[in-house]
Amino acid sequence: MLTIPNTGSGLKESEETVNKKRIYAAVPYIKGASQRLQRSFKSHDVTLVHKPFNSLRSQLVFIKDKRGNLKKSGTVYHTHCEQCDKEYVGETSCLLETRVKEHLSRNSSAVHEHCQFTGHSVGF
Repeated sequence: MLTIPNTGSGLKESEETVNKKRIYAAVPYIKGASQRLQRSFKSHDVTLVHKPFNSLRSQLVFIKDKRGNLKKSGTVYHTHCEQCDKEYVGETSCLLETRVKEHLSRNSSAVHEHCQFTGHSVGF
C-alpha cells in the first residue's frame, strides 16, 4: 500500500477556498460613512461594493419626457393664502391646470369665495 504524506498545503486548502462563498452587498456611496460601513462589513466577511446614485443608464432609460406638475391628473394638491393662515387641500381626477383655473374663476369654489370675500390672493 502506497501512502502520500500530507504536507499541509494542497487539496485541503483548495477545498476550503472553493467551499467558502463570498458575500457581496451593493450600496450607494456616502462620503464619510461608506468607509466605516465597509470596515464593519468586512469584519463579518461581507464585501461592500459602492455603486453610484446616477449612472448613464439611469439617465437614458426614461424615454418619455417628464410632465410638469400642472399637466398631471389624479393628484392631491395643497394651496395657502398669502395674506392669512388659511389653507386648502384638494384632490382632482382632471388635469391640475384645469382645476386651478376652476378655482380662480368659479363662484362655487371655496378658494374663489375666500379670495372674493377677503380680497386676498392664493398662491398655487
